[in-house]
Amino acid sequence: MTYQWRFNEVPIPGANGTSYTRTNVQAADAGSYSVLITNAAGAAVSDDAVLTVNTPPTLAPLPDRIAHAGQLIAFSVAANDLDANQTLSFSLEPGAPPTATIHPTTGLFAWLTTLGDANTTNLITVRVTDDGTPSLSTTVSFTATVVPPPALDSVSVSNGVITITWSAIPGRTYRVEFKADLAAPGWTALSPEVTAGGPTASFSEPIAETQRFYRVVALD
Repeated sequence: MTYQWRFNEVPIPGANGTSYTRTNVQAADAGSYSVLITNAAGAAVSDDAVLTVNTPPTLAPLPDRIAHAGQLIAFSVAANDLDANQTLSFSLEPGAPPTATIHPTTGLFAWLTTLGDANTTNLITVRVTDDGTPSLSTTVSFTATVVPPPALDSVSVSNGVITITWSAIPGRTYRVEFKADLAAPGWTALSPEVTAGGPTASFSEPIAETQRFYRVVALD
């Protein structure tokens, strides 16, 4: 008798023994296996043996984050699973900030920081879990650093121009706002917005009034 093993009804090259072994099984190896046995009298095909391969899900790397106290840190976590028809769920590992959340199905992470979180560095670990048998999971971690809100470092006047300098996060965008009367209900935005090139940022404008109150707003 001769033997020809098949994968999804396609002959497997070189698989002609009385048994067949698949090593280092991967997701692509999942499917139906059978053997065609032939002798002088004819041929017969075995029933299919169905191989199901359960692989753990994967998570995209998460970059570290830095934010001013009071800002929202929010982003979507990307996950993938090579196994078809499996549902993924997201969760945060113990040790995450108590007010941080992640949506169990969409993977949307959100943490509204507070003034009490200033000057902290938080290691946050996200877990994604599939519903295979057995259930498998993967984790990825990132750090979220919270610094104090923007603080005015200096206010100087030279040749009729006022320059305001404040503490900043490099690469972040800020807006300077003013009001002439501190009791007025709203603030007026000045342009252009400022993207910090280092740990401080500054904004200059000609002096327009005898009195102005300024504030700096972190935008992202």
